[in-house]
Amino acid sequence: MNTDKQLHKFTNQWFLMLFITSAVASAFFWYEDIIVKNLGDIEFSSTLAHFNTNIAGQFEAIKSNTYYDFLFIVVYTILFYMAYRVFQSSMRIPVSKILILCCVIPGVFDIIENVLLLNMLTEDNNAWVFNAFWLVVRAKWTLIIPFAFINLTILVYYILQMINAIFS
Repeated sequence: MNTDKQLHKFTNQWFLMLFITSAVASAFFWYEDIIVKNLGDIEFSSTLAHFNTNIAGQFEAIKSNTYYDFLFIVVYTILFYMAYRVFQSSMRIPVSKILILCCVIPGVFDIIENVLLLNMLTEDNNAWVFNAFWLVVRAKWTLIIPFAFINLTILVYYILQMINAIFS
């Protein structure tokens, strides 16, 4: 019975963090000062020249977006942790420090990415920094994608539970 209470507690916390994460993320689309039209193109620039072309004329918006992203990193890292705890509680397995660390690593990569990006906005044509940025962005997204699927799976599960409860 204790595990069911724990699952209920973590599920409620996960829903709260999903709401907060969605609210914080919505600012990226609604707050004019932090909107960067081609953020994906910037993050996935294949060369330094391509990167410089993508950031042209957007320095202030990119800086503001990047500073705001630090808040978003904290929020989504907590969401990832809560998703792990929902999964851990539902499977009735012990808490793993390694898996908790896996919840934090995407945020660490995102912080490194932000620091490198801010550096590249002030330093022209630094190939070493761009190469590090290129690698960190891909590592971050490699780790974020599984967490995105886990969160989507949890959300779909609870939506189906709600639909089942309505029609039962």
